[in-house]
Amino acid sequence: MGSGQGRIAFTFCIVLIFLAAVLLPFEKPNSPQFVVLVLSLIADAITMTVVIISVRREVRQSKRDREEFLKKMDERQLRP
Repeated sequence: MGSGQGRIAFTFCIVLIFLAAVLLPFEKPNSPQFVVLVLSLIADAITMTVVIISVRREVRQSKRDREEFLKKMDERQLRP
């Protein structure tokens, strides 16, 4: 997942969590809407966790790739 895609997915999850959290206190606990809001909060939290892990993994991998590339370039420059 690219950084732009990750940012969009993260923002989308934050908005959905915020909206569900705002509506939750106004629903009766026995109503179907309450159950849907709770399930929405859970699903959005899981999705946001997956997005965060995915973006962090990608950043870590790209950092490693960059370091390996720089090492190879240094080795090439040091060779006669």
